[in-house]
This record gives sequence, structure tokens and C-alpha cells, in this order.
Amino acid sequence: PTTDGYDDMAASLYGELGFSPLAASVTDCSPLRLRVSGATPGGEVVLFFRRRAPPLADAGGSLAPQYMCRGRGLMLSPDGIVDGFADEAGEASMLAPAVSCGTAQWQLLDLSSCLVSRLGHAAARNGTAGTLRAMMPSPPPLPPPPPPLLSPPPSQSPSPTPPPMSPSPPPPRPPPPPSGPVPHAFVSPSAATGLRWWPAALRRPPPPPGTAPPPRNLAALRGAAALAAAAGLVALLAACFLPR
Repeated sequence: PTTDGYDDMAASLYGELGFSPLAASVTDCSPLRLRVSGATPGGEVVLFFRRRAPPLADAGGSLAPQYMCRGRGLMLSPDGIVDGFADEAGEASMLAPAVSCGTAQWQLLDLSSCLVSRLGHAAARNGTAGTLRAMMPSPPPLPPPPPPLLSPPPSQSPSPTPPPMSPSPPPPRPPPPPSGPVPHAFVSPSAATGLRWWPAALRRPPPPPGTAPPPRNLAALRGAAALAAAAGLVALLAACFLPR
């Protein structure tokens, strides 16, 4: 079969399994009156019927006229056609005169969607009764929608930004050491360590009031006296040994 043939087979199988939205249910048997549902709202619907259904061994299909969905394949060889229009709900009522539901066959074609209904006959007067769709369990109901999200709290005014902290000033420099004599202290020179502060237990007590303080550096005085003595000795030697 061609691609159109595969499409026709798929559409007919879709209707026979009961999944086609286009369906017809018998409301009156003689004359045959059908209630159509699932059609395109406001669209044209065509009812093909055969007044007397052939035996199963002689049953065969046919094609709709070419202007109807490019000759859509049908599951019967009709001998009569009735057309009508669906309302805004996709429903319609169609009458086939001089036709009885006990002996006839019928099938619907939606000219807007090109869908076909299930083949109707005396044992299939309802569009979906006995089909696979009717035997399938109904799907569970949809869960309720989730509750709406809580609205965010009203925006609060932002807290005032604290002023930037200025850097702390550097610590003050320590005061310079006093230039005058340090009371209650005794400084002794040392060639290895320089000046050294003696412990308080070894400090010399202050002189009594009214007396001159002792010299601050005895070693310096002694060195000066030694130099003076050496200079005198050199002068004496020179006077003795040098010619006059």
C-alpha cells in the first residue's frame, strides 16, 4: 500500500479500537437516527450507510469521493450518503431514511479532521461499547493543584548602613629618655654589652642633701688621669735622653 493507504488503515484501526473522538450512537433504530459526538465544531460530517450489511465473508471496503479527504478509505461499500454540520460542541443528529439499524451498516467521516468513526452495525450501536478503549480502566483522577505559594513578607526598610570606620591612629611614640642624670640609678660601662642598668639592690643611695654628687663615670676619669701620667712620663724621658 501507498502512504495514503497506510493512513487509511491507521484511521480505520483508530476508530475500531474506540480511540477516535468521532463517534455515533443509535438514538432511533427505524428509521436510523444517530447522535454524533466528537466532530469538529461547526465542521461538516458525512454519514455513509449501506441498507443491508453483506455477510462477513463478502464484506469489503471502499473509498470516499476524491474531494472528501482525498478519497479517505472506508470499511464499507455504501449505497447512501447523508451530510450535516456539527454545532459548536461538535455534536449533531443525523437521519438515514428507510434504513433500519438491525440490518444496516454505517460509518462517519469528519471532513475537517479526516477522522472516521467505528463501523456501526446491529451489534455495534454505540461508538465505543466493546472496544479496547471501553475495556481499559479509567485513568485515576488528576491530583489537586498545589496550594499557592505564600506571598513574601512585605519588604522591610533596609537598616541604615553604619558609617565607615576611620582607621585608628597609630599608638603614640614613647617619650625620649631623660637627658639629665637618672635618680637612684648607677650606670657602668662594659666593653661587651655597653651600658647596663644595675639591679635596684645594688644601686648607690642618693647623696645627702647639700653635697656634690659623685662623678658619673670614674672609669673615664681614671683613663684621663692615666693618659696625663703617661704624657708626663714621656716628657720626662725625653728631657733625660735627648741632647740639649
